[in-house]
Amino acid sequence: MSKLRWGQLLVWALATFLIWQSAWLSDDSLITIRTALNWGSGYGPYFNIDEAVQPYTHPLWFLLITLVGTVTGSWIYAVLYLNIVCAAIGILLLLRRTSNLWQLVTVGLVVVLGNTALDWSTSGLEGGLSIMLLAILTSQPIRARPALWGVTVGLILLCRLDFALLLAPWAAVYWWALKGKRPRLLASVAVVAPLLMWAVWAQITYGAILPATFQAKTNSEIPTSELVSRGWEYVSESLAYDPILILVAVALVPVLWIAGDLQSKAWVVGVLGYCAYVVAIGGDYMLGRFLIAPLFVCLLELTRTGLPRPAEDRTFPSVSLLWGLTCAAAILGVLNTRAFDWRITQVHYDPNRPYLADERIGWTGWGRSLNPFGVVERRPAFYPTDLSFLTTQTDNWPVGAAVTQDPVVVCPGLGAMGMFVGPQVHVIDPCGLTDRFMASLSYTPTGQWKAGHFERPLPDGYLEAVKYRDATRVRDPALAAELQELWQVIGR
Repeated sequence: MSKLRWGQLLVWALATFLIWQSAWLSDDSLITIRTALNWGSGYGPYFNIDEAVQPYTHPLWFLLITLVGTVTGSWIYAVLYLNIVCAAIGILLLLRRTSNLWQLVTVGLVVVLGNTALDWSTSGLEGGLSIMLLAILTSQPIRARPALWGVTVGLILLCRLDFALLLAPWAAVYWWALKGKRPRLLASVAVVAPLLMWAVWAQITYGAILPATFQAKTNSEIPTSELVSRGWEYVSESLAYDPILILVAVALVPVLWIAGDLQSKAWVVGVLGYCAYVVAIGGDYMLGRFLIAPLFVCLLELTRTGLPRPAEDRTFPSVSLLWGLTCAAAILGVLNTRAFDWRITQVHYDPNRPYLADERIGWTGWGRSLNPFGVVERRPAFYPTDLSFLTTQTDNWPVGAAVTQDPVVVCPGLGAMGMFVGPQVHVIDPCGLTDRFMASLSYTPTGQWKAGHFERPLPDGYLEAVKYRDATRVRDPALAAELQELWQVIGR
């Protein structure tokens, strides 16, 4: 085996080890896990067992954890290890595509020292699955088979539908390069097939194709200028949280545009378009989350460029410039990485921006990570939410229960509360992520707001309406009629 192959294996082993020791579950992941657990327990794929609402934005990931949880009987640790396995496969495929020492060192620095790669390869969300599928999609065996290529594109879109903005330019270049009508038709049908199957199932199951989160996050009166301003804050603060991304943004993306072929340029357009979309929607409150997919695309394309060119080749970029950029990445990575901060002492927090969260650090302190060496100091929580408690809850999740207890109202910590109270309690979500009625109410900002989590005031009487399943208890007649009509569609 060549020295390069040994180097790839060494970097992969180190990256996988670091991901394993820091693996964690976000609160949003518990929303999906409760939904999957309810389905596996016979209630249907719902967050609240008495309402047919789609509360997740990653259908493929939801289906995978439902399958794994049902087969293994583990709904917490199995999800974490599924995350780790997917991320490890994606990183291995990426590293195996590096063709020289410079590519290996550069890619290795980002996946080992980058906080974005470390935090969002797990989290219980779709990050690990996304990077694995992106690595498979851009591999030669898949690109040589239009049908497999199309299915893989469709599966990536089922990880997150907004990945369409990331994929569209490159997919258009690939499709146009296919020779003949039959391969183009085959690729097109293969892309649409998994999306169509999901759309039909979602419409039948939930009465809607798009999740409740779509309406909850778009139904607001926040001015566009304010959304863009907040979105730029999200990106800039994510760069501060993971400064190695600065180098990717100001150096790697231009290098790919200048030195890459048409496919590389198409990916650059997709990356920039996706990042512009993130800014336009106001970003997110979880630092770095939306940036792992475009980051990984840049690294995958870097391995295709053939850089660095021979020393005698005077075209841009030169060998010395590329190694200079790699040295800068090493400095930024070493000074800012949290890969070896196993005790969780480095927290990225700006008191002037409380609406942006360093999510992994917070939940890890509450016992929501593997913590294999037991070195993380646990912080007190309002109610149990650590992995041991969650495992006990899922092991004892009742079967054949009904909603018999008073509803609770919560938005921050929605997933944790949902796991804490069990399926017998209807959890009212004023942010509308799991509540289509609340999502249907336009959000009016009243001071600071958190991207993606627009907390609306409950209409008078709504709590009682949910408790007694009587829409007429809502004081506003128009809202009462709207709720009654909605319950006819989603009521269980």
